[in-house]
Amino acid sequence: MRYNKIPNEAKWYIRCVKVLIYFIIVTFLYILKIVIIRFFPLEKYIPFNIDISLIFKIVVTIVTSIMCILIIFLPRLIHKNYGFYTDKYFFKIKSGVVFKTISIVLVKDVSKISLKKKMIGRIFGISSITISTSAGNIKINYLDNKKREALFNYITYAMKKYGEKNV
Repeated sequence: MRYNKIPNEAKWYIRCVKVLIYFIIVTFLYILKIVIIRFFPLEKYIPFNIDISLIFKIVVTIVTSIMCILIIFLPRLIHKNYGFYTDKYFFKIKSGVVFKTISIVLVKDVSKISLKKKMIGRIFGISSITISTSAGNIKINYLDNKKREALFNYITYAMKKYGEKNV
């Protein structure tokens, strides 16, 4: 059984999302620093002299280091560990970086399919499909347009074919 892997565009999509998260975190930290320095006189509450600017520089350096590691290695790990397999009777989705999960959905149990494209995903041509069953939802992420259309058509055809058998 060979799993379909995510496309290379998905790696750049993941990196771009991580960079945006990094800029949001750093902006939040600098706003927090300004608020603390202007509105909270720390000299009243802390008996020793503390340099808030130095503490925030250290925190931003740590956040930058962690985000650089995530930007470099996380897309490779996701690409290695994420995949989906379609068969005549079921769908199998493998995911997870730290905690690996395998989800299996029978074609006969699928009740609804929905497509989702996020704003950054539109730029890279990446989207996701959510398969709804009575037991819950299964999400297949990081699909390019070609795989998304093929998978969507396959699922709707399988649902229609299964529905005709049971009528």
